Amino acid sequence: MTDDERRRHAGAKQPLSTRPRPQMTPVLVAAGLVMLIVVVFLLITALGYHG
Repeated sequence: MTDDERRRHAGAKQPLSTRPRPQMTPVLVAAGLVMLIVVVFLLITALGYHG
């Protein structure tokens, strides 16, 4: 049994409505921050090149 399967079995015992998956929120926040940084960086470089 892999770690992913073990995690899925452990999560299945708890109701999903009362307890959202705890590992998803930090991943989403990190992805959002990375996207923001990339977008800002691209905007600054684009403005720098055109300006």
